[in-house]
Amino acid sequence: MKVKKENEKKLLKLNSNLFKSEEQFRMLTEKSNALICEFNAKGEIAYANALFKDILGFSKESNDNILDKCQLSE
Repeated sequence: MKVKKENEKKLLKLNSNLFKSEEQFRMLTEKSNALICEFNAKGEIAYANALFKDILGFSKESNDNILDKCQLSE
């Protein structure tokens, strides 16, 4: 039981750190004056900051249309 409880505490701490890291990344990229996007393993855009979406004419609220139209070529 003690090991399980310790593992649960470690997992909660790791999740908290991951959440903070994601929030920092999002804050930095959204306030950046650079076009920023992240591609997944399939070459599709998994994330794009607001400026990237704005310059390319995509909706700021959703990545859906970006995922459909932007992909790295092989």
